[in-house]
Amino acid sequence: MAKVIAIVSQKGGVGKTTTAVNLAAGLAREGKRILLVEVDPQGAIAPSIGVDEHTVGHTLLDCMGPSMTATVDATRSTPLDRVSLLCAVHPDRDEELELERLATANPLALREALDQVSSDFDLVIVDAPPTLGPLNRLCLAAADSFLVPVQAEEYSYRTLDRLMRAVGEVRQHFNPELR
Repeated sequence: MAKVIAIVSQKGGVGKTTTAVNLAAGLAREGKRILLVEVDPQGAIAPSIGVDEHTVGHTLLDCMGPSMTATVDATRSTPLDRVSLLCAVHPDRDEELELERLATANPLALREALDQVSSDFDLVIVDAPPTLGPLNRLCLAAADSFLVPVQAEEYSYRTLDRLMRAVGEVRQHFNPELR
């Protein structure tokens, strides 16, 4: 059963995607099988690891939405050995609002989607969007643990109290084991 780590912060530009990609690459070099899950609709992971985002077939939205695509069918290989990718949305389709709507309706949808492929990977790394909204809660509800990149500047620190309150709510309502 794969461990799930969510990389979260309400603040943009603190290095969530960079942390997710480098953590995945480093752990893959150690022989771990990694699934990178991009929940941030901005879609920065695919181009960061050399995947043409326009060639993405099924997405996380497909796994959680009405079509209920099998998660294994939505994951794809990457140029990084032992690293697979699951993109949030397709860049040519306007799906961001639908993804957020699904996250609001079912905060456990990501956990349910990842359960389908948990035995195929050693670790799942989830790149959350820069928000405290439904998509961030979706990531935290699916995770075993979370990591918060913080820049050494005041605005980055200011967001930590609100993030920890959101973590507390997720623990209380959806994921009491979150660490």
